[in-house]
Amino acid sequence: MKPPAKIVISIIIFSVAMIGMTIVCTALWDELLNGKVYGCSDGGNADYWMLSWAGIGNGNYSVATVKTINITSMSDPDELKEGWSVARLWSVWYSFFGASLMVSFFFASLPWWKIRCAPSSIPLH
Repeated sequence: MKPPAKIVISIIIFSVAMIGMTIVCTALWDELLNGKVYGCSDGGNADYWMLSWAGIGNGNYSVATVKTINITSMSDPDELKEGWSVARLWSVWYSFFGASLMVSFFFASLPWWKIRCAPSSIPLH
């Protein structure tokens, strides 16, 4: 396969892998963090996509540190579970995003590897 074709194939593989990893990260985020670590009083939670929680450190939002997330009204402050911080939430998000990039780059690099499927010329006995 010629290099221009490998580039196109690698871009396609990277894109498909990144979409797949985003789906996996979204599911993991929802299962592990969404509404468990941060609760947004505007009707959303710490969504992997929307990053509504990203603005809590800029002074526009009031945030209460709580033992359990339990938003009951839009007039309530956003809630962040005890032991967590905005920086820690960002660290988890960057870890998820970084893992998505690494996995996608790995799969996108496969067309550039020279893998031989033919039997080895080295005798086995």
